[in-house]
Amino acid sequence: MRFAYTALRVKEQSQEAPRSSLAAKVRLNLAQNGDPDGAQPSVPPTKRRRGHRPADGVTAMSRRVASKLTDGDIRGALRTLTSDDSYAPPADDVINKMQEKHPKPPADLRDIPPPDDSQAPLVASEADVMKAINSFPPSSSAGLDGIRPAHLRSLLTKHTAEAGARLLTALTALTNLALSGRLPECVVPAFFGASLIALRKKDGGLRPIAVGSVYRRIAGKVAAAAVSGAIGARLRPIQLGVATRNGCEAAVHAVRAYIQGSSESAVDSKIMVKLDVSNAFNTVRRDSMMEAVIEQAPAIYPFVWQGYNTTTPLFIGDSKILSQTGIQQGDPLSSLMFSLTVDAAARSADTDINIWYLDDGTLAGSVPDVVSSIQRVKAELSKVGLTINPTKCEAILLEGSSEESKSIALRHLHSVLPDIREVAMSELELLGAPVHDDQVRRKLLQGQLMVEKLIRRLQALEEAHQAFFLLKSYVSLPRVLYLLRSSPAYRHPALLVKIDETVRCGMEAITNVRLRGDSWRQATLPVNLGGLGVRMVTDVALPAHIASQVASADTIASIYGSAAARVGEATRCLVEEWEAHTGLPSPDVSRQRYQRDWDRAAAEAISRQLLDDCTTDVDRARLRAAAQPHSGAWLNAFPAASVGTLLDPDTLRTAVALRVGAEVCAPHRCRCGADIDERGLHGLSCQLSAGRFPRHAELNSVIKRGLAAAGLPSVLEPAGLDRGDGRRPDGITAFPYAEGRCLVWDATCVDTFSASSVAASAARASAAATAAEGRKRRRYEAISRRYLFRPVAVETSGALGSDSCSFLKDLGRRIVQVTGDRRDMERLIQRISVAVVRGNATAIRLAGAHDRPDVRTAVTSFDRSGGDSRGNSHDVDRCSRSSCGESSDECGGGSGRGSGGGGGDRSTGEISDGCNNTGEGNCSVGCSKDSATALRPGPVMPVRPSAGSRSEEPSRNPLDDPDLAYYLLPRRESPPLTDADSPTTQQLAEQLLCLSPSLAQDTPRPPRPNALTAYAALLAKMRESIRDHGAAPEPL
Repeated sequence: MRFAYTALRVKEQSQEAPRSSLAAKVRLNLAQNGDPDGAQPSVPPTKRRRGHRPADGVTAMSRRVASKLTDGDIRGALRTLTSDDSYAPPADDVINKMQEKHPKPPADLRDIPPPDDSQAPLVASEADVMKAINSFPPSSSAGLDGIRPAHLRSLLTKHTAEAGARLLTALTALTNLALSGRLPECVVPAFFGASLIALRKKDGGLRPIAVGSVYRRIAGKVAAAAVSGAIGARLRPIQLGVATRNGCEAAVHAVRAYIQGSSESAVDSKIMVKLDVSNAFNTVRRDSMMEAVIEQAPAIYPFVWQGYNTTTPLFIGDSKILSQTGIQQGDPLSSLMFSLTVDAAARSADTDINIWYLDDGTLAGSVPDVVSSIQRVKAELSKVGLTINPTKCEAILLEGSSEESKSIALRHLHSVLPDIREVAMSELELLGAPVHDDQVRRKLLQGQLMVEKLIRRLQALEEAHQAFFLLKSYVSLPRVLYLLRSSPAYRHPALLVKIDETVRCGMEAITNVRLRGDSWRQATLPVNLGGLGVRMVTDVALPAHIASQVASADTIASIYGSAAARVGEATRCLVEEWEAHTGLPSPDVSRQRYQRDWDRAAAEAISRQLLDDCTTDVDRARLRAAAQPHSGAWLNAFPAASVGTLLDPDTLRTAVALRVGAEVCAPHRCRCGADIDERGLHGLSCQLSAGRFPRHAELNSVIKRGLAAAGLPSVLEPAGLDRGDGRRPDGITAFPYAEGRCLVWDATCVDTFSASSVAASAARASAAATAAEGRKRRRYEAISRRYLFRPVAVETSGALGSDSCSFLKDLGRRIVQVTGDRRDMERLIQRISVAVVRGNATAIRLAGAHDRPDVRTAVTSFDRSGGDSRGNSHDVDRCSRSSCGESSDECGGGSGRGSGGGGGDRSTGEISDGCNNTGEGNCSVGCSKDSATALRPGPVMPVRPSAGSRSEEPSRNPLDDPDLAYYLLPRRESPPLTDADSPTTQQLAEQLLCLSPSLAQDTPRPPRPNALTAYAALLAKMRESIRDHGAAPEPL
């Protein structure tokens, strides 16, 4: 219990002292304080730094959200973003109020006998314990011992091997010891004690939250999972707060149907009362609670008895509060134990509607029945130490009653609940959902304002990608989904449109992309249908309400039988309305309870309509590719810098715009001379854009790291292995991958929208990637006889070839076998997708830049966009080598690897005539069509060694050549050329500078033939230009 305090506490370290690693600090703590003989640790408390200016509310909130997302805790980030509750510092007034929330036990507390040995306690397996540990949120806090659930998860991965297995066995033994109620008495205060946190509610009140030891919470989760299903079935239909799916929605539907039936019959006066119990969890009698547990759930009684039979300490700040009665809020068993305790009081009511959700009760029926039931409920609650707070109770007089009957009803109610508030029917809410249509309208307006507020908070986040991720997946539709499912919000389309418009404006503000017309319509589709996943409430409102009524039909019937028939008839009418509105058949009866079936049918119809409305091959190719599996994997990737999936704002903007066909940039001219339209697609296949280099390097880096995670080390560009023409594949595994053969792979990223691919891509999705896979297989046919060859072809739209997808999934399965995390397969494909969108953004950005393109500049830009920096020095050199025709489709068709493209001939040392513009390969020095004539074979001149060279070998840096160096000196102006088809000497120099990084290597190896040939040919062309058009310019 004191391990974390002993080993994990970090002392304050001065800035002058040398910084040490966390592992070194832990070892030092263990050496100084880890006395195996049991001596108490003496680590001083960590001092807080002083002098820091506290951040303002918005900044502090954004930092907390970012911190939660960094930990992978989405629920925690959303809770921080959406909640108006705040932490109350442990000041004296807060501590006093917390003390009031934890009163002393009643004087007549009954003695509860210890567990009987004849009753076998609950026994947990290692799988049960592991499931409980994995159920904790990623950033779940630690208790008094300082151990967080994340610590245990990290120690129980497959990487910890036998040590992790032994730890899991020990944790299971500890859990079973706690479940048996046989923990040593000296351990009980620490094991069942907790840190106390005070949350300040919107109304100014305080809510106490007890954070207990992680070991106690593990045992509680195991116990709750074992008995909650049976207990929930026993408590229904009155208590809906324990293991009841769609319980709140069922309660709202049943009450709405009951009110409608009462207003139509109007035989006698009907009334509804909502009851609120004061400080329920902290004041319930523990003897009554344990008596209910031993009767209803005896298997968990030993654990409950040892935790609540004695006083336990709660620590807040430097103060200690004793927990002597009630149930700790934060205990995994708290809801179950409280519901069992108040079950007798809840069942004492005899009304038409009798619904409880933990400590909130709702009674409806005739006035005499409701009043008498309230009296019985009060009496039963007092037996377990609870009282009703009349000031928070509500009375609703149902429609159809006369004024006289209403006044009589209120008099009767005030006799049992003196300060009860009367609420108009038009303002009725139940469990947070509106019941009356007028209240539905008000709640929709409140929902719009809430979404606006959350979007403003999202805009305050430092990372646009994190804001976009939360908005599309959790803040837009999910914020009002409960309202849509539990109420007929579809009847107010104008208000729904306002919410959609608010989300659209927020999406534009966060992504910096203009979303209008078809672009916005596509964005609102699910990701697997080509959209961004930002669902429109106008599309979901009706199917969500239908699915909710169908899914909760059985619970509605158990709550109030007459309501079931009314709800069923209303559901049939809604189904007909949906069919008339969409023109589609409704899902099968067995599938109508699932909202996704209704939603997907309508979304597919919208996707087909968008495709039918396309007028260009580019749009058709874009929509078909976007709907392919995994093409939008980057949209589902968790935005975390630690794993390399966080996109910078410009990359996010470009990726979103390319996917939905929105404007990427203003029309301008590329540095190659071509015109770039507002979509910027030219940059994806422009020969002068350097963005393809880091993209290809990152693709291979992801595959290499994936193989390493699967236990298969690999080598990029293996020396001595080629396909017969001197060109090497991208990588090879060091050990056999399958069939006793090593894996060889070669990756490429082809442009979906290039002139040679767009027509096929418009007709069939992934056509460009499939064609690239075929070319790879033909070119590596000789290698495939000895090795297991796998092509990896991905399109700039994100679509994968079928063979590439199969290979990545197989690699993902191998990683899962090693790590045990089923999400690793999806993460592998997500990293591939992220690499593609980063490369696209860099290619588009550098295609429009009129400065000299440079491979290292492109890689630097790629890294700043969030790419993984590991191995970048190798990747830069690799891309530079590829640019001279060595290895990669991504880095140049001059290697002879682009379809129809020319390339360097290693055997002859000449540069071929053709220049590929397919989007897969580029010429060896990155020329455009207009400058392709510069690469025609010319007189090959010998390369002289540079002055001052260290050996007889020629310099590998072309800038060391005296003639070229003189020519490239700064000049006042370039010599004019009269022939429009002939490139200027400045253009030739620019091309040579693109090539120079691959030659500037200070190594004793001989130069690469085709690289020096390219240099010699360019130099000869320059000299020929000088002879034709005048002398070389004089240096400044």
